[in-house]
Amino acid sequence: MTLGARRTLVSEFSGSGALVDAVYSAPVNGVPDGGPPEALATPWAVTGYAVGTSGIYMTSSTGVWSMPLAGGTPTNLWPSTNLSGPIFVDSQNAYVATSGSILALPLSGVPDGGAPTILAAGIAGPSVVAIDATYVYRGGSDGTIAKIPLAGLPGSTPTLLAAGQSIGLGLTVDATSVYWLENGGQAVMKLTPK
Repeated sequence: MTLGARRTLVSEFSGSGALVDAVYSAPVNGVPDGGPPEALATPWAVTGYAVGTSGIYMTSSTGVWSMPLAGGTPTNLWPSTNLSGPIFVDSQNAYVATSGSILALPLSGVPDGGAPTILAAGIAGPSVVAIDATYVYRGGSDGTIAKIPLAGLPGSTPTLLAAGQSIGLGLTVDATSVYWLENGGQAVMKLTPK
């Protein structure tokens, strides 16, 4: 059974490292004839990605990148070698973690010579980040989870939600709670209300 046309969005990308072999996609209506998903970007050191309304946004060993949903050449939004992982997007900004800070940068990219907006600094290795309509949530290597209001950026004061945690690789939020993986994936933790 053929379910939909597959297309190659990015067939080649020059970058260094190889944390993952590729970012993959399949048509919404399924993979044709049971075939494999298609590679969107490979080889590339993708450390995190998010899909927004107008594109795919990725962090890598060379910075923050965007690519149109319809395919094309990736565009560097901000060159950096100091990113620690995930990326999240809303209608205006991409949010990323560096060693010690949470940053916001416009989806159109940081102007030449400019810098992203620092949402919070002096964080003990923010390893995980999530967003909702009101806050950026972050987990730090010091075992804390905090939220930072989007409305008061930049320089908003983080609100401590939890301490003494062994935060692993995941952090997410829903309408009422914050969830995270304990280090090593031994437990999924939930905090309500967020």
